[in-house]
Amino acid sequence: PESNPLCATIDRNELVGALKEVSAIYDKEEVRAVILSFSSGNVRLTAKKIDGDVSEEAEVNIPADYSQEEFKIGFNIGHLLESVSSFDGDAVKIYMDSPT
Repeated sequence: PESNPLCATIDRNELVGALKEVSAIYDKEEVRAVILSFSSGNVRLTAKKIDGDVSEEAEVNIPADYSQEEFKIGFNIGHLLESVSSFDGDAVKIYMDSPT
């Protein structure tokens, strides 16, 4: 909701590209999570796949208009990619509440 105190503005095409890049480590049928870590001027997208004793991680940093406290939030990468891809406009605003 727009009433949440934390807001990040991200270029939509950069976010879509970054989501596609980190999602490449997952197989289609897996639950695919992505962590968005916000810090001043940046968002880091991290995906981690653990298969028994083997783990694989993908990470992409993209610029973001964000200057508040550091914040991490997780999403289902498929749902987030589908949603962001369907938006009109050049930028996406993500409103977040303070972590509790």
